[in-house]
Amino acid sequence: MITTPNATVAATVRAEMARKNVTTRDLAGKLGVSAAWVSRRTTGSVPITPDEAHRIAAALDVDPSVLLSTT
Repeated sequence: MITTPNATVAATVRAEMARKNVTTRDLAGKLGVSAAWVSRRTTGSVPITPDEAHRIAAALDVDPSVLLSTT
């Protein structure tokens, strides 16, 4: 199975959400976006841009490098 960098970032966001017990709805509220917006990005159906990754990282209180590391 080939894993793309976007899929890796999305999986990392999901893992951080789970680790911090943050739901899709919780994260959406923190970001001021819809739950569908978060869902599309955390499933990988819409790529997460670097700017979005930084916003998500801030909302999850993690360093952006945690989400952007694809290794």
